[in-house]
Amino acid sequence: LACELADLPARVLHLIQEETADVLPPVERLAKPVSGPSHLPIPLPETIDPPSTITVTAFRDYLRCPYRYYLRHVLRLRSKSDAMVELDAAMFGNITHYTLDRLAGSPVENSTDAEEIAEFLREQLQQIVISQFGPNPPATALIQIEQAHIRLATFAQRQAARASEGWRIRFTEVGSNTNDRVMVGQNQELCLIGRIDRIDYHPDTGQWAIWDYKTSETAKRPESVHFSRREGWLDLQLPLYIPIARKLGVLGWPSVGYIALPKRLEEINFYPAEFDQVMLEDAWAKANEVATKVARCEFWPESIDPVDFDDFARICQIQAQQVFSVAPRRTLFRFEGYHNQQVDPQVVTAARQRLDSPPDRASIRLEPLMIRASAGTGKTFQLSSRLLYILL
Repeated sequence: LACELADLPARVLHLIQEETADVLPPVERLAKPVSGPSHLPIPLPETIDPPSTITVTAFRDYLRCPYRYYLRHVLRLRSKSDAMVELDAAMFGNITHYTLDRLAGSPVENSTDAEEIAEFLREQLQQIVISQFGPNPPATALIQIEQAHIRLATFAQRQAARASEGWRIRFTEVGSNTNDRVMVGQNQELCLIGRIDRIDYHPDTGQWAIWDYKTSETAKRPESVHFSRREGWLDLQLPLYIPIARKLGVLGWPSVGYIALPKRLEEINFYPAEFDQVMLEDAWAKANEVATKVARCEFWPESIDPVDFDDFARICQIQAQQVFSVAPRRTLFRFEGYHNQQVDPQVVTAARQRLDSPPDRASIRLEPLMIRASAGTGKTFQLSSRLLYILL
């Protein structure tokens, strides 16, 4: 486009006409293109300083796949999206957690009145929503917030029944950090990091119960989440809460389980895990084994297999295919048919004057315009017209 002003219109028209586009000749390939599984290499774990800590939730990731553990917890890779229009599962769970955490130390902590508990939870949820989203949350979030209200109201009935059995909430949102020195591993130990949602105590029996809140769509039994007869231990989260609770004075073998608040209201309940002492000791042995491998930076498995809800499928080349497709043949024009049509001299003179003395664009005022955001409504045309009006 670096040409005389009189030649510019013809050149611009030539560039935007598809039937006269300039096409480079095809490049000769030395290797024959093929289709089939991807041949891209999976990046090997790099040599790193041995980690010093491990979280209770990270054990599941290592048992699932050591390499994906490395990607998530060592490299700290995360999938990102800026298209969120509603609360994702994590945010919905966090808001519900924050609300339930306020039960401890509240006036309704030991209440056996379900309506009183439900009203308290409703007020607390409303305060949390305002602090998170302001007084006017988006409509999609309002629907989910109302769903949380309904789930919490049903939970209030279960909580009232549990309080009438003599159980008392003793701790909420307590855990261990590096200062507590809860160690796991053999020879090469790691500091165990974890946070327990809730610990109950029964003063008459001296029993303890450790709970983890779950707000997934369906209620899951903690036994099936943690252990499989065919594969062994799948998760160690609940058993690992026991050594963390020891520093709080929780002795013996407390029960562990889920407080589930799923979509189906009839499934909202307390779900204790049926782990006996032998299984809990076996889980601790498995945790020592995993922690030792992590401390030794053993992140490369014998095979990298598909897993559910995989954030790293492309890195792991899961279901990645190399597909060869023949590009459509196009006629090579190489400026064929290009005619340098001359523009009227008066038009060129007027254009030159406008370029030399551009208008004051600061004074341009365009009226607001609303366009329905669907296909064919003229969004691009209107924006382009406005831009050209400002430029010209």
